[in-house]
Amino acid sequence: MSDRRLSLSLALCVITLAACSGSGSSSVGAQDSSSPVATATSAAPTSAAPSVIASTHPAVRKSTPQPTHAASSQPPATVTAHPTVTTTTARPKPTSTAPTACPNNTSSTSLAMVNSGTEYAFSPTSLTVTCGGTVHITNSSTAPHNMSPSNGGFAGSGDVNPPNGTANVRFSYRGTYGFYCSIHPYMTGTIKVS
Repeated sequence: MSDRRLSLSLALCVITLAACSGSGSSSVGAQDSSSPVATATSAAPTSAAPSVIASTHPAVRKSTPQPTHAASSQPPATVTAHPTVTTTTARPKPTSTAPTACPNNTSSTSLAMVNSGTEYAFSPTSLTVTCGGTVHITNSSTAPHNMSPSNGGFAGSGDVNPPNGTANVRFSYRGTYGFYCSIHPYMTGTIKVS
């Protein structure tokens, strides 16, 4: 019985060493594929060394050797590393997209606020002014009015009171601007700044 224990202990040591080193040999024998652990079996002691079989332990399984290029008739493939090239594109300096203000000047155009039947109106409803010049407003009607920008582009006149109140609005940027009276929104007009 002690020879059998010694053989079994020796077989377990061989399996353990084979599992740790990744190499080992096994003799032909039955394999139990249901167990994930290596098992050792010993045959009847017909020789001094026991028969050891590693059945399913992945570290003890033999693997098929990979073919080498020496046996191939083709030379091994050559891998060439290409250097990475970084290109930098110079960006243009940003330019201002804001319009440039015209210098102030003494040119002036007149605009009147008038009674027109039962309603009020600007007269004329369309006018032109030189960039940097002013529009001189006179209220000739019987109610207060103002000249407000429809979509920006200039500062409004504020209220111009009757009778014969006046205001000046400077136009510093070229373009065409709509205007209206915020007190009487149906009063509208257009001014072209050139």
